[in-house]
Amino acid sequence: TAKAQALLEAVSAEIRAKAKKQGKDFDALYTADDDLEQITKAIVCKVVGEAMNKDVDMPAMSQFSESAGGYSFSGTYYSASIGTFLSRNDWKRLGLGSAKYGGLNVYA
Repeated sequence: TAKAQALLEAVSAEIRAKAKKQGKDFDALYTADDDLEQITKAIVCKVVGEAMNKDVDMPAMSQFSESAGGYSFSGTYYSASIGTFLSRNDWKRLGLGSAKYGGLNVYA
């Protein structure tokens, strides 16, 4: 329970810090939008669940494949060096994805 509480606080702080870097007050956005509140809760719970799962024999994996005949195993682990990890898609769902703009005039 103590580890889960610490992870909840860490993920929340990470979200607030990124919002602050982008000039946004995430707490105000969160309280003003019920949908964003539910999305945030879902993402934070997912990330904390993945971090909690890293302590078991097989760490959390983003992909996993297994074969039988000539035995094969393939998998992609979540970053083991980071306690919590929000994916690029998570940041986009929170409205904090890094937007890029610009263009290239190829006919100049």
